[in-house]
Amino acid sequence: MRVASSGHAGWTWPRIAAVDIDERDGEVAYLEYSVSDGVLELIHTEVPEKLRGTGLAATLAETGLQYARDNKLKVDVICPLVLDYVSKHPEYSDLIMH
Repeated sequence: MRVASSGHAGWTWPRIAAVDIDERDGEVAYLEYSVSDGVLELIHTEVPEKLRGTGLAATLAETGLQYARDNKLKVDVICPLVLDYVSKHPEYSDLIMH
């Protein structure tokens, strides 16, 4: 699945997958996730070293969280990067399973 960083309209999120958000010189940033029983599990964010510092990790986190909000899903965050993003963006805290 290829995803542009500008939005998520029309996405189909299968049960277990990864969203590729950007590719440059063969390097791909992605967010690994699964969806089951009304819960979006954000598992792992990977941004290759060459692409770090460009905001891609934050875009991936925001995209996953916004998808959960739009689809009335709860979020189980396993990825430390996404946890850090939520701590800096409390507007998403209502989605997080406690």
